[in-house]
This record gives sequence, C-alpha cells and structure tokens, in this order.
Amino acid sequence: MSRERVFDAAHQMVEHVRVDAKLRARSRFDLPAGEAHSWSIAEGKRPAWQAGQRFETITEAALPAWQIQSTLNLLSSEAFAADAASAVLKKMTAVSGPAGAEQVALATFDRYGFKAAAVTVMGVAVGAMRAPDEIGIERTVQLRFEIPSPPSP
Repeated sequence: MSRERVFDAAHQMVEHVRVDAKLRARSRFDLPAGEAHSWSIAEGKRPAWQAGQRFETITEAALPAWQIQSTLNLLSSEAFAADAASAVLKKMTAVSGPAGAEQVALATFDRYGFKAAAVTVMGVAVGAMRAPDEIGIERTVQLRFEIPSPPSP
C-alpha cells in the first residue's frame, strides 16, 4: 500500500471520528489492563527517577504494509520535542543547547516483519549520569490493526 493511500485513509478516519466525537489524547492508564479487541495492556514495574513515575510504551503493532523514508530537522517543529529534550539535557549536564538535531530514517512493514534504520544527531555533550534509584510503573501496549479472521463455521 502506498504512503499516500495510508495517509488518505488516516485523514478520512479522523474526519469521520471528528463528526461523532471530540479527539483527545488518551493515557494508557485511562484504559483497563488486559485483553481488548485490538490491543492488550500489561502493567509491570521498572526503574524510575521518582517514586510512582508512570511510563507508557507500545511494544508491538500489527499494521497494514507500508514504507517511509524521511529526513527531519528535529528543531523545526515542537511536535518532535527536541527543544524539551535539549532543555532536560541542559539541566542534567549543565551544558549549552544543541546547534542542531536531525534524524534520517527508513522504515518498512510488510508480511515479513518490520525493518527500520535511523540515525539521529543532536549537538549536545552529555557527561556521566547517575542511575535511577526509584521504582515507577510502566504500561506496555500491543496494537492489532489487522483484518479480523472470519468466524468459524
């Protein structure tokens, strides 16, 4: 499936959803843990910087076949949060911000699986950091956007 067809389908879906409901970001912690129609959510423990800190991760996704290649200037848009990342790095390392942040990536997904390669360059020097010493909570999600199997006779 071409990239354009995937984006067209996504835009059509968003327009359809907007008619019936307001769109808003949802935390994995707003959803119940366990199995659902198109996903499963598990909860576990992991190291954290603050007690009770929450983490949200997608570990697997089954999607229609696609391929994309891109070169992104990560400082050109707030959507990439590179400014936020550089602010955190500056606070942790007491160094000046990056001169640039860029990512070159190629990703494909097909019946044989997912392949990706990316190089990200960010001009920030990072010194030694201490290891986290608290325990947080992480929710991992497995998404299944595949065509459902027909019911058994």
